[in-house]
Amino acid sequence: MTERQGWVILLSLLGATIVGAVAFMIYLVQTQGVEQLMPTAVRQMAQPAYRGMNVGVNPTTLVMREAPDPADPHDVRDIAQAMNGPAAPAFNTQFHPGQASPGAARPAVTTRADGVIAVQMPSRSPLATPVVDDGRVFVSAGFSSTAFHALDAATGQPLWSAGLSDNGPSAAAVDDGVCVLNTESCTVFALDARSGKARWAHYLGDPQMSRPAIGGGLAFTSYPAPGGLAVNFSHDIAQDDQRMVGTHVVAAFDLHSGALRWQRWIDGDIMTEPVYHDGALHLATFSGTLYRFDAQSGDILAARANRATSAPTIHQGQIVYTVRADDAADGDAVAEAVVADDLATGRRVQRFAAAAAPQIDADVQRHTGYFKTGRQLDAGNGFGDGAPPASNAELALANIGLNSVSALQAFEGSRPAAAGDRLYATRGDRVECLDTQSGQTLWTFPLEGDLESAGGSLGTPPLLVNGQVLVATLSGKLLLLDADTGRLDTSYDLHAPVRSRPAATATHAYVPTETGQLLIVAMER
Repeated sequence: MTERQGWVILLSLLGATIVGAVAFMIYLVQTQGVEQLMPTAVRQMAQPAYRGMNVGVNPTTLVMREAPDPADPHDVRDIAQAMNGPAAPAFNTQFHPGQASPGAARPAVTTRADGVIAVQMPSRSPLATPVVDDGRVFVSAGFSSTAFHALDAATGQPLWSAGLSDNGPSAAAVDDGVCVLNTESCTVFALDARSGKARWAHYLGDPQMSRPAIGGGLAFTSYPAPGGLAVNFSHDIAQDDQRMVGTHVVAAFDLHSGALRWQRWIDGDIMTEPVYHDGALHLATFSGTLYRFDAQSGDILAARANRATSAPTIHQGQIVYTVRADDAADGDAVAEAVVADDLATGRRVQRFAAAAAPQIDADVQRHTGYFKTGRQLDAGNGFGDGAPPASNAELALANIGLNSVSALQAFEGSRPAAAGDRLYATRGDRVECLDTQSGQTLWTFPLEGDLESAGGSLGTPPLLVNGQVLVATLSGKLLLLDADTGRLDTSYDLHAPVRSRPAATATHAYVPTETGQLLIVAMER
């Protein structure tokens, strides 16, 4: 063998080795996710990241992008568009039908000595927020049930009851004679609001942890779809907080026929519910990203990585919500702030004073009764090992401190209500009134209970009714506070804990309890 032949053989072997190594690296990225290529210490450093944690998800492609505009680092619209670009996996467009049938076990209706009407669901499990429409109350029969009911708003008597093919019915959206709801185990149902008969139902994916919205003749919901595109907008792939991963899909269906109109990848399940306003769909994901879509076309109009911790409220040309206000990388205590952004530009208009927020601190919540109850409820619905990987619940844990399917489906956080130049928010252990012009806190009303042992919040997000602020509490009270002063006007004993927001008319409050009762309270005026 000549020296030249020897070099040829050596270089050939070296080339084959390099090609094999590259092929193996590509295989690892495609099957294990890019995190598996990082040293353990690097992966551990990345854990405090609030989005893009990619738990239980193997992205099909990793796309390197330029970083966002340094002048506006929260703007990730280009990244969200790339996540939905030509390299993104195809969406499922053929959905198995769900089943809804009449004849579900009806609740027992009694009138207590204090005049409160109590509608007891057989499941005795937590109820979702009810909806009142056209003299009817639409309400789930409980997280552990497979039933949904329409009740007479005055008497509580059942008008129809639907048995569903899946359990864990969510809160509903009702419009134009159609009642739309999700079940945590996979299906979106559209029922006739008058009769309860099924209009259409699609099995989408397990679990669904948000409630639907209706607007512009469409029904909007979300579902898990592991395997979406991972878009990295930093060339340092060790930085998890510099990437977005498509783990869920937001979808629009024709309200009356159920025909699919559009779908888009998003980086987590929708927090609480999407919000339809003036032809646009607004939503926050459990990863903390705030999106705005054209409701009819699905075009991505805006996406901002703001560390959102509540669904948005639209008010006077602004989008109002809460955000994480701490820096976990620096070891700061978990904090939360109420913010208001310009609806058109997304630019920050007002940021109210940040405050400690143990109600969204994972280190606090892991040791609470609510965290334990969430695991028990999940186990009863078939999640014996906790929320399934498809939920990407660990991403929610990093942002809002909870990771059970039941708690995430019920989560509303410190979502503000708005009227005039004031915002009202329940922030863990108190109700606050904030001035939108000055940013000052005008009044605070403390709530009963031990926040750090109970877990979650001690009261529901506020409702504004008849110039009063309505809040139900974990201690079993329905409070009516004067909206101007915060003075307690009236308190009703519920004799049951409440975590989900009530519904209300000018005369009645409809309060869902953690023990499976819907309480109808006639309010004094």
